[in-house]
Amino acid sequence: MRADHGIYLISAIIWSANGIIGIAVPLFLREKGADPLEIGIAVALFTITSALSAVPFGSLSDRFGRLPLLAIGISSLIASSFLLSVFNDTLHVFLLMILQGLGIGAFDPAASAALADVAKRDKLGSAYGTLGFASLSGSATGPAVGGVLISIFGFTNTFVFAAAPMVLALLVALVWIRGLRGRGERKMMLTVKPSGLSRFLVIGWLGFGISFLAWGGLRAFFPVYAAEVGIDVVLIGLLFSSMIVVGGFARIPLGHLIDRYKKPHRFVALGLFAAGIVVATMCSLTNPLLMLLLLGSTGLSRGTANLASNVLIASESSAESKGMMMGITSTSRNIGATLGPAIGGVVISAAGFSAGFLFLGLGEIVGAVIILILARKRKEEK
Repeated sequence: MRADHGIYLISAIIWSANGIIGIAVPLFLREKGADPLEIGIAVALFTITSALSAVPFGSLSDRFGRLPLLAIGISSLIASSFLLSVFNDTLHVFLLMILQGLGIGAFDPAASAALADVAKRDKLGSAYGTLGFASLSGSATGPAVGGVLISIFGFTNTFVFAAAPMVLALLVALVWIRGLRGRGERKMMLTVKPSGLSRFLVIGWLGFGISFLAWGGLRAFFPVYAAEVGIDVVLIGLLFSSMIVVGGFARIPLGHLIDRYKKPHRFVALGLFAAGIVVATMCSLTNPLLMLLLLGSTGLSRGTANLASNVLIASESSAESKGMMMGITSTSRNIGATLGPAIGGVVISAAGFSAGFLFLGLGEIVGAVIILILARKRKEEK
């Protein structure tokens, strides 16, 4: 059995369960009487913890192997999900969201580095395209499944149901990909120069951070904007899901395209530039069908940038440091996802939605230009 197939399966399960928890915890806290600030703190604790822990956990996977960190991450997620069904006061939820963040912080870089260990260097686009499809499929179905489970079985049972498939994921990891670590000694990846980080590594991290700046802003403010222009809440959910669905299904053909034409930094810049144009014009439309086209285009363009960034990072990381490099990748994503709503919220509060989405779009475009400048400098140095 191929280890990469096990990684895809585990990722789909984990991100689906994470989606269930992600929708259940805010609603659970609201039912318990928590105010919006407390709900925001709970979500922020998860994001911040996963961002801060990803690099050290990724480094540990370089030292001790991918499987131990995968097992630790999945076990932490299982434990926190089960415990959420037992403890229901706000303080306990805060602590368990930290444990959830630690779980993702251990799992995500280890899974990404494990795939880099086993994938062929000229097929990284296809490998990470499939991983992106599996992860986004889970992320897209998790909230929908969570909503159904909550409505039928209540919160307590939903948290248990979220933990159950992760037990399966842990068993798959232990049986299917045991002993994984290792094609590093075959020097499949390029080694980072002692004189400094590869410029393309920096481009990959910038690509992720800038892409998730737009994602964070859209996730926070598109539903509010759509509601203000009179779109029904159910339709808002469907519109937003279209961005995830398009981005997920496009990953596999995009991966083959990147493998064929190489130069992934150009795909990063192209994806960010296209996303910037689409996001900047988001407030010019109020028709749901046109919004659907814009959000689908955003999913396609961001998917291009994210996938190409992943390929850059995997191909430029040395065999001994892939885990740490993927940890920095996770951190860059979370920083972007945190700064997007924070800065976007300030702009929208001061100047309205049009200015806010224009700011987010310009951030993508400026990022694309910076990436092209960095890549050009690398070429001149050679």
